[in-house]
This record gives sequence, structure tokens and C-alpha cells, in this order.
Amino acid sequence: MVHEAPGGQAASRLKRRAVAFVLRTHGWLLRFATRPLAGRGLLDLPKIERSRPLRFLVIRLDELGDLLLTTQLLLGIADRYPGCSIEIVVHCGLESVFRDSPVVTSVSTLAVSASKLLKPVLLPLRILAWRWRRRGMPCPDVAMNARGGPDSAYAGFLAFVSGAQTRLAITEHATPRKSVLNAGFDRFYTATVGSRRLVHEADASASLLGLLPESRRRLDRAPADLSAASGAAVALSSSAPRIALCVSGGHSRLKRWPVERFAQLAARLSEQLSATIVVVGNRDDAALAAQLQWPAGTADLAGKTSLDELKAILKSVDAYVGADVGPTHLAATVGVPTVALFGSSVPALFAPRGSNVTVLWRALECNPMSVGTTHDATEWSPDYFGPERCIECIYGTPRCMEELSVEQVFDALARALLRAPDV
Repeated sequence: MVHEAPGGQAASRLKRRAVAFVLRTHGWLLRFATRPLAGRGLLDLPKIERSRPLRFLVIRLDELGDLLLTTQLLLGIADRYPGCSIEIVVHCGLESVFRDSPVVTSVSTLAVSASKLLKPVLLPLRILAWRWRRRGMPCPDVAMNARGGPDSAYAGFLAFVSGAQTRLAITEHATPRKSVLNAGFDRFYTATVGSRRLVHEADASASLLGLLPESRRRLDRAPADLSAASGAAVALSSSAPRIALCVSGGHSRLKRWPVERFAQLAARLSEQLSATIVVVGNRDDAALAAQLQWPAGTADLAGKTSLDELKAILKSVDAYVGADVGPTHLAATVGVPTVALFGSSVPALFAPRGSNVTVLWRALECNPMSVGTTHDATEWSPDYFGPERCIECIYGTPRCMEELSVEQVFDALARALLRAPDV
């Protein structure tokens, strides 16, 4: 492992302090300028609950996979406070994810795409515009920022100006990197939960429930199940199972399994299981998928589906294979037997949740979170200022993904299909 020289360490500490000071000052200015919009303190939630149903605002301004990891929190709110209303704020384009949810009452959107330099100005202005559009509407009682990592979308500021008097989040001290990039953000909230270090993202979000009192209303129904409400996976057909392969690497080439191996896997599935292959992915993946030789009868839909269409496809297949990307989390959520291929991101923190999920991961020493996540937590450095996942690869190409063989993936998929329940 490479260690910085003493001079380099001192420069890094100085840089961190300077960045934290600038961001803390920026956060203070936002709070000062918008104080009239904020709630004035903690509510007596049990008292409000007896007089009327509580109103919750859950903020998750992330990509598809991260958004789906909020499911556990949403179910927890609905089960603890029967009859409550839950609004979730998501990134534009993802509003259909919870359209058929039995627990989410409404969905609103916010555009969070902007250059890094303009974000400190554009995002607060967009959030104030979001608040203006809601004038005359009742404010939420509780606002929750369900993100464990650094808040790059100013979700804390959105919670602050929402008018909610109870504002909850995972502390800015959850990780060393977050304590710098979100310095002072804890002041946007009325209460924060302790460190989520070494905790899965879904469990970290759900830990916000620990800041709320237990419901005083009797829970007279079974907990909701989002996967069941979204439609059960089709049972395995002994003659011709349908297998979805997602060739995407998301926003990182380090997450991508070599695309030619998907074609090799498809050939083996077709030959040994008589499987019908459905290829999915985003627009950037379409050209790569089109260059490969797929088995006869393959439906190449990479870059050709909307989010709603992708959901329908995943509900119709018998199994799914993909990297740590949004469709993989969506497949797991709707109940499809899922084989998730991990490399630069750590499954202990970000693996999809589902009743039949298999994770394949090569935990190389170069992974920035392999130490302290799957082995000895005492080795985690409190001075670590790097990313929560690999941004660049020291090998040029991602060995962690390349060392996952077609045979390994095929065997894992075969086992997942055997575990698939009949319907």
C-alpha cells in the first residue's frame, strides 16, 4: 500500500481544512438567507399523529440504483405510521420508479445535473423554485435526506427550505470524505443519526427511523412489499427460460464486465439451457451491443427502452445478469433472480437487495474500501479522503471485473434459476 510523505500529508490536511471552511461558509450563507422558510423546531409527532396523519418528505436525488435502496426506509415509514402520506423527491427522469408503489403517495422531481462549478449557485436556485411551486400546499411534518454519502445535490438545503419542522439525515461525519464535502450541513437538520461506516446503504437510510418515536396507532395490516406490488417474476420455464443481460457499466468503465463476455455467456445459455436472451442497457451501450454476435433469437434492446418499458421487461424474464448499475437494483426489487457483478464498488455497502440475489466480487487489495469493509474495521484510516469507490484503475483495466469468468457467472446464474419459485 502506498503511503504519503509527511509533507504530502500536511498539504492534504491543509487542503481538506480549506475546502471544509469554504463549504461550511457557503452552507451558513444558505441557511441565513432562507431562514424564514425553515421550520422552527422539532414537532411532537405522536400528538400530530393523533390529530391527523403525518406528512413525510423523503429526498433521494441519486441515480436509479441508489434510489431503489431507499425502499427499506419507505416501507418502514409506512409500517410505523399507518395512514401517513409519503412524498419522495427524485432526480428528473426517475419519477416512474415508484409510480405503482403501495406506500409512496406522490413523487416530485428536481433537476440536479449541472457543472461542478455552477452547482453551488444553480442547485439552491432550483430548490427555491421547487419551494415556490409548492406555495399554498401544506408543509411536510418530517423531511428525510436518505443519503449516506456526500450530499452533492444539496438535499440538506431542500429539507431546510421545505418547511418541515423535523428534518433528519445521516450525519456529515459518517465518512471522512463527507465530513469535508458536507462540512456544516448537519445544521440544516434538527437531528442526525450516527456514523453509517461499514453499513449497507439501505440499512443506513433505514436507520433514520431510529430518530422517530414509535407510532401510537395500532398496526392492523401486514407490512407492504414493494417487490410483490411491482409484479412477481415469471417462473422458470423448463423449455426456454428468458435471461436478461445488462451490458452497461453505468457512469464508470470500472464497473463494466468485458462486453464480449456477455456474448459468450449468452451463447452458453442458449446452447446448454435453450435460453432466450434479452439484452438491455443505456444508449451509450447500444453501439457496443450491436457489434457482438448474439445467439439466434436474441432481442437486443440496449438503448431502446424507457424506464417503464425496462420494468416491464424485467418482470417478464426468468433471471438477470448485470453489474452494479440501476437496472440490476431494479431487477432485484421486482423479484427477478439476479446475479450482480461487482468490482470497483463494495457489495457490503451497495449490493442490491432482493429475495434471490447472488453477488460475485473479486476483492482486490487496491479497492479503496476493501480494508475495513469485509475484513478488519480497525484498519480503516480516519484520515482517508479518497472516493468511496475506485475512480481510476492502477492496472489500466479493471482486473476485479476481468477476473470474473464466464464459467463463474454461468454457474451462479444456474444456481439462481434453481432457487426461483414456481408461480
